[in-house]
Amino acid sequence: ASELFVQPMAADGVDVRFLLVDGHTLQETFPIWTTIQDAKIKLVSVWPKEGHGTITSPEELKIIHSGRVLDPTKTFEACNITVGQSVTMHLSARPASVSQEADTAASGKGQVTEAKCCTIL
Repeated sequence: ASELFVQPMAADGVDVRFLLVDGHTLQETFPIWTTIQDAKIKLVSVWPKEGHGTITSPEELKIIHSGRVLDPTKTFEACNITVGQSVTMHLSARPASVSQEADTAASGKGQVTEAKCCTIL
C-alpha cells in the first residue's frame, strides 16, 4: 500500500492511519477533541483526486474503529482514543454517484423489492 497523505503527529493529538478498501492509506493527525464529523470534513478536503472516486461530502464517508462505525457527533476522546496514540481505522467511502446508482437500481422501474430476514432463536 502506498501513502497518499502524511502529516507529523502533534503532542496533543492522535495519529490516525485510515485504511481504504483498495489497500491505500491516508494518514492524518487530529487534536483529541476533534469530532468524527470534523475529521470527515478534513478527509474530504485531502481526498485523492484520482483513482478513489470523487468524494464531495462527509456523509459519503464512514469511519470504522474496533468493528463499529463511529458516531459523527463524538470526539476521538469520547471514542476512547488517547492522546499520543497511533491507531488504524477503516474508511468506507461511498461516492454520491454510486449511492444514486444503487438507489436507482434498487427502486427498479416501479418494482417492489422484497426484504428478506432471518430470525435466530
